[in-house]
Amino acid sequence: MASASGILAGSCSSNPTSPNREDLEFTEIIFVSAETGEDILWSHGDHFHGALSVGVGEVLPLLVEFLPRYQDAHGAPPDSLRFNLAEEPEYLLRAIFADATIARWEGDRYHVQLTGNHAGTTQITVQVRRTGRLIYEAPGVRVLVP
Repeated sequence: MASASGILAGSCSSNPTSPNREDLEFTEIIFVSAETGEDILWSHGDHFHGALSVGVGEVLPLLVEFLPRYQDAHGAPPDSLRFNLAEEPEYLLRAIFADATIARWEGDRYHVQLTGNHAGTTQITVQVRRTGRLIYEAPGVRVLVP
């Protein structure tokens, strides 16, 4: 399998939920539909609830949010605890694909697009880095491109 990664940087100054502080605690990651605002997928410990699927040639616009801490293993994460990296230029969001020929990930620290390239299944591992240092790594998530 091929391996690839993308480092996503950028800014979106209009988002008020960006924490803008040095002591960010990353415990969970949430992928939200940029079109509907609904949670598509969220991590809990070493696994995810939900699934990522995008058709060949289609684009799935996502928002990437985080939680400092979340205890409920079954319910969707509450809005009150969420934060994002839109206005945190010292942080980078990195996506590492097990097979980068299947899908592509583009965007910044908050708005991303997942594009289906070829039919198949791959895995993405998302990392948060600050000044080159790994701060958080989400569990790997399967991406289906039917």
